[in-house]
Amino acid sequence: MGVSLSAFNNTVLAQQQTEDGLVLEEIAVTGSRIKRAGFDTVAPAVTIDAEFMMDRGFLNINDALEETPSFGASVNERGDAEIAEIGLNFANALGLGSARTLTLINGRRVVSSNAPTTVDNDRSGPGLQVDLNIIPTLAIERMETIYTGGAPIYGSDAVAGTLNVIMRDDFEGMIVDGQWGISQRGEKEEGSVRGLWGMNSSNGKGNMMLSMEYTTIRPVDSTGNDIVTRADGFCENPVSQGPDDGEPDLLFCQDGNNLFITPNTGLPMRMLDPVTGDVVSTRLFDDDGNKLNVFADGPFNSDPNFLRDAQGNPLIFDVDGSLITFQQANVGTRVNRTDTQGANGFTNPIISDTQRFNALLGKKDRWNLYSKADYEITDGIRWFGEGLYSRLEASNVQEQPRFFSDVFGNNQLRPSIAINIADNPFVTDQTKQVLQANGVYDPNLVDENGQPVDQFFKVARSNFDIEGKTPFFRTQDTFRFVTGFDGDLEVFGRAWQWDAAFNYGESNARTITNQIDAERLQFALDAVVDPETGRAACRV
Repeated sequence: MGVSLSAFNNTVLAQQQTEDGLVLEEIAVTGSRIKRAGFDTVAPAVTIDAEFMMDRGFLNINDALEETPSFGASVNERGDAEIAEIGLNFANALGLGSARTLTLINGRRVVSSNAPTTVDNDRSGPGLQVDLNIIPTLAIERMETIYTGGAPIYGSDAVAGTLNVIMRDDFEGMIVDGQWGISQRGEKEEGSVRGLWGMNSSNGKGNMMLSMEYTTIRPVDSTGNDIVTRADGFCENPVSQGPDDGEPDLLFCQDGNNLFITPNTGLPMRMLDPVTGDVVSTRLFDDDGNKLNVFADGPFNSDPNFLRDAQGNPLIFDVDGSLITFQQANVGTRVNRTDTQGANGFTNPIISDTQRFNALLGKKDRWNLYSKADYEITDGIRWFGEGLYSRLEASNVQEQPRFFSDVFGNNQLRPSIAINIADNPFVTDQTKQVLQANGVYDPNLVDENGQPVDQFFKVARSNFDIEGKTPFFRTQDTFRFVTGFDGDLEVFGRAWQWDAAFNYGESNARTITNQIDAERLQFALDAVVDPETGRAACRV
């Protein structure tokens, strides 16, 4: 909520007539309180008008902005948005980040739709960003952007630029339109229905306008897109012998996959002592209370602690719970410690590519209602008011599942899953034999009292079979109300303009996503044999 009061002197008359008879109308320059004639601005400005947006069929302001070289890619309905960003559209002037681009409507601030958090909004970050979805496109007259020059007026959130969305004024008549489109690949289906109505008062001193809009964007997942299913990436160059051999270290390749993405099975590994690097199986924590890692400290392409067969081949769990070699699992050719190439990741039931679980485009539906009115009370005093309501319902139809893995370091939040070797009835005799051969399990190990000692190995997996597609959902309601007075007067032979306004805005959002409780999952997997029934049951 805000209240503003301003007055400023202007020696430029309402209209100036040039020597050749042309009339230059007075306009207000974004980022300044000075009225200037024509387009004589103190800083470079970019203007996008309603005709351009209508000709191109843009359903959102951000689509038009990203057509200009001075705006970088930002948060939009692409499927790589984080939980707190689903369905939002933020402007990103000069590519400096959406938190450094201020968005105004008719020169006044708008309530932010950004979540005040640094969690799950990696692309936008914290800030006062305005969701451009809330502004109905048919009611826009033009958009003006000045770069860097708005910071002295508006503050640090205008360091990169100030986007001023100027709504139609004195509109009279009615416009109703609709559009629907789809790409030549049969994807990205979207459409809208819009309406705009306006009328002037009988005495010509007042005007009122009403705009309504509904827009929908249908989701696109990755599995049906032949470009994404190629799984383009970079693989190590087998010819390269080092940094100075004149050969590139990496080559462009296709069908790249990730060993740590095991959607239905798991990757068994040994635990290491963080100090000595020795194999550890009798404890899960180091001396500082941190969960033990499955990777030794070292370069990213160092070899992880796979379980291996007698011939030294790395092993992975098959869908039936048995251990098979990487070759039998068709994991492809390893290009570093966690990545492979040539495993048909989009159809392989054991390992996968990350893009297999990503959406290319999220689903979005929005409803906008905007009204504007003004009335000239006297020759020098005008009342004005604006009202806005916007409803957004968005979802990301699929996302990467939650990894339980130490692949990126000592993951304390969702570490690889620890399995009790002796007690767990799902650990087969084959697995025990392999663990014993790899120095992880000793069936004869007892404590000083002669009691068997608990021994563990770890399993890294991506839990797709538990979580499914891991969709995100967001609903958002935004309200904005502005009212005030403005006018002009002449004092001591000089013309002055003044305005006073009350500005109230409110944005309420709710986001929903699936999560796995790591502690409960660990309890659920800590299975033992129930002595009464002889069947598998949870220990606690």
